[in-house]
Amino acid sequence: GDWALLGAPDQPSFAPEGRPLTAYADTAALRRALDEGAPVPAVLLVPYLGDADTADPLPLRARTALRAALADVQDWLADDRLADTRLVAVTRHAVATAPDEDVTDLVHAPVWGLLRSAQSEHPGRLQLIDTDDLARLAAVLPALIAAGEPQSALRDDTLRVPRLARVRPSAGPAAPCWGDGAVLITGATGTLGAVLARHLVAEHGVRDLVL
Repeated sequence: GDWALLGAPDQPSFAPEGRPLTAYADTAALRRALDEGAPVPAVLLVPYLGDADTADPLPLRARTALRAALADVQDWLADDRLADTRLVAVTRHAVATAPDEDVTDLVHAPVWGLLRSAQSEHPGRLQLIDTDDLARLAAVLPALIAAGEPQSALRDDTLRVPRLARVRPSAGPAAPCWGDGAVLITGATGTLGAVLARHLVAEHGVRDLVL
């Protein structure tokens, strides 16, 4: 299917050659195009790259990036015409894949946390891809999207994905995780909060919850 890019048309240096790509300035422009009969894209690429030239302090720039990402996701989810459109967020050096790796894009690193939460509530609809080289990403982007890994990072010629690893149990007795008091769950009225509440009761024997 068709691919679309959210953002300025001069951004897609990671777009694969030969892949038609329609750029929209923002989600409002995309919705207007759909109203006028444009095809619904199968993939919506949303780059969160670099940082605008500004003297604002890092926390302010990070909050601005988070607000923009939240607006993108909310607008995309709110339009039923995009129900089958996969949102693919692309970052560069916004996450670390090893203990000795530096995260150089601190502005967009929080965007990963935000979009991970969105993935939990809307499984299969979002992909997060981090890269260290946009040109290298262009060569493998179609394969990455087809593979459907929710989160992946391209480092040199190696694709890294998060996986659970078995941990050896400690030799001593396990300390109880929870005491006898009540457990306060913030956001308990949401989907994830309800899952957490059931888990605490079923797996940890918690009897008093404050929702």
